[in-house]
Amino acid sequence: MQCKPWVSSSIASSVRQFSCAPLGAFAVLGFLGMSLAGCGEDEKAKVIPAPQSVAPYSTEDDRPVLQMMTTKIGAKNVFLPSTMVVTVGAGRVLTIYNDTELPHNFTVPGLEIDATLSPGEETQIVLPPLKKPGIYDIRCSVHPPHRHASLVVLELSK
Repeated sequence: MQCKPWVSSSIASSVRQFSCAPLGAFAVLGFLGMSLAGCGEDEKAKVIPAPQSVAPYSTEDDRPVLQMMTTKIGAKNVFLPSTMVVTVGAGRVLTIYNDTELPHNFTVPGLEIDATLSPGEETQIVLPPLKKPGIYDIRCSVHPPHRHASLVVLELSK
């Protein structure tokens, strides 16, 4: 089957280079649409300047108190945040707020932490000295389907 140009003869030569006129017409219309898209003077591109300086990244962690909560989202009990990142060191306190109507517990087997979290209350846990980098699993052993969390300990920068 041979396709015949269905547009005026002035642009027919452009359309003939395609194997079928309707495809060629879509290509021509697409080209015209792209050409005319930015023609409005009211629609000027807004340029947002880059910041002149960016604060350097630091791996030093001087937060004396870390905060976490256990809550229910849909049908799942979860720890928020699900990942806490700290650096090696000592003297930190973790506060955990239990936003549910049931008691939970907060267990970190690698650090020998096991605390009960009463409903609607905040519990403070003094973290042991974190001497080496690693990833520690956080779980609720009262409710095994409770979503696990992680405590990531990083080495201090030198």
